[in-house]
Parts: sequence; C-alpha cells; structure tokens
Amino acid sequence: MRLSFVFAAALVCASPTIGSAQVQVPSRGWVDINVVAANPHQGSQEFTTIGISATGLPATVDTSIPALGTVIGAGAEAGFNFAKGIGVGVRYEEARWEYSSPITVVASHPAFLFGTAMANVTADDLERRERTIDFPIQWTAPINHRVTIRMFAGPSLHFVQQDMVSNVEFASTFDPAGTLNGVAIVGYEQRQVEASTVGFHVGGDVSVFISRHIGVGVGVRRNHATVDITDPLSNQPADLSLTRFTLSAGLRLRF
Repeated sequence: MRLSFVFAAALVCASPTIGSAQVQVPSRGWVDINVVAANPHQGSQEFTTIGISATGLPATVDTSIPALGTVIGAGAEAGFNFAKGIGVGVRYEEARWEYSSPITVVASHPAFLFGTAMANVTADDLERRERTIDFPIQWTAPINHRVTIRMFAGPSLHFVQQDMVSNVEFASTFDPAGTLNGVAIVGYEQRQVEASTVGFHVGGDVSVFISRHIGVGVGVRRNHATVDITDPLSNQPADLSLTRFTLSAGLRLRF
C-alpha cells in the first residue's frame, strides 16, 4: 500500500509537466543492469526432532534458520515495447546469504525427572541462494526528454537452495544411582534443500538519461512467494518465505 501511494503521488505531481513539455517518445527496447539490495521477509524458523545417542538414550534435538538480513546482489533486465509506453520484459536476479544455525540437544535422566543435561554448538558456513526470474508487464511515462518513470507487475519464477542441518550426533551419560547426567554433541551433518515455485511482483523505476540511449536509474520492487520444503532433520513439512523488498540502482540503456 505504501509503495503504491508513493508512485501514485509521483504521477499526480508529474502530470502537469507531462502535459506541457515536449517529450521524447519512449524507445522500442531497453536493457537494465543493476546492483540490488534484497531485504527478505524470511523470519527465524525452529525445527525439533527426537534423536538417539550412541548409548541408545533419547534426547530432544533443536535447530533453526535465523531471520535473514539485507544483502547486496546483482540483476539484469531486457524487454521491448509492443505499443506506445507498454512493454514486456524478463528480469534475472541472484542473491546469497551466509548464516549460522544453532544446535541444541537436551537429554533427560532415565530415572530422575529433573536430571536434564544440555549441549549447544553452532553450524557455521551455511548458505542460502535465491534466483528470481521476473516477467514484468511495464508501463513507461516520459516526464521530459531526460526523465522517465516506469511501473510494472507480473509473474515470477523463484528458485532457492538452502543449507540445513540434517543430522546431529551426540553422546549421553548418566549415573543410574544418582541424578548425574551429561550430554555432548560430537558432530552434525548438513544438506542442501532445493525448491522452486511461482510468485508475483510489483514495482517501479525512475530513470535519468544523460544521452538519448544511456542513463541511470533507481527502482523498487516487491516480490511475493512461498515454497514448500521438507526439513531434513525432522522430516516434517515446512515453508520458506521468498517474499522480499528489493532496491535496485544501475545502468539504463534504450534502443
């Protein structure tokens, strides 16, 4: 809603200029090359299972995916106008996140209710990679011979590869005659989960041209998508959010 209001306000403010200025007819084709800042909607998610130690004792095993922050990526777009100011295009973007996943094992004493033991480690060097292909339908409005605004929306293809903890090895000990209890994590395994889905996007762009064919621009976009996966630790279904807000800036070429 906020993004739509900003674009609507920009159009209203620019409308007198559009009506009175000698504007340049938009070119037939376009190519954009961007640096992007991707701010994902993915929040933290926890996964729990029951594991069995080497000595045959059960314990609760917890791990999680942290909330992801903003990262810098890259993207490119090309398209053509099939009517005055109306066009279609294709946009490719890629972004990567590196993160750590905490692992917690809680083992209960077989005979005493309050004789629990806990161990913690962190799985480092995990990665999430997202690739997005947008298919925008675009409307272009020239403000004057140097400035244009664009608004677009359309379907998107999303591909994600996510490293996740798939197995935790631990050893537990206890004193049968007392409340002494202990547990230690001795290793873990990780697996790359891959999935894809279809979503949609909406956004806009403002471009300033230093010549007829070359310019620079800034754009904003909202992508929305959710993909179903199976958590490799618990073997339970889970959702990954691929929704994100993206700010882009870069080169604008018109032909």
